[in-house]
Amino acid sequence: MHLHTCYGMVRPFGCTALLASYSDDGPQLFVCDPTGTVAGYNACALGKAKTVAKTALEKLDFTTITCREAVKEICAILYDVHDSAKDRIWDVQLGWVCEESKHVFQAVPEDLIPPKP
Repeated sequence: MHLHTCYGMVRPFGCTALLASYSDDGPQLFVCDPTGTVAGYNACALGKAKTVAKTALEKLDFTTITCREAVKEICAILYDVHDSAKDRIWDVQLGWVCEESKHVFQAVPEDLIPPKP
């Protein structure tokens, strides 16, 4: 990604990417933006209403909650910031890297995702 940001004529990236992994230091979350900047976070929000979502995420203590609890909290935030008057049909799909997934990225099982209110 860095080489593509050195030269303006070869900047094919127009999106922000989240990269989640698990290392010896524990779970890792990185955000790569179109400028080539990479930063690590405990939680991050992207897109419309990201400011409201980030504020809600900052209130959570990710060192004490489990992955299952985090799924419920994150879904509640997503449902809260979604504007059904402006947005069309949408779906929530989550992935996780945790002990339940044996430290491998997997989709969160559908039965753990709370239904839309």
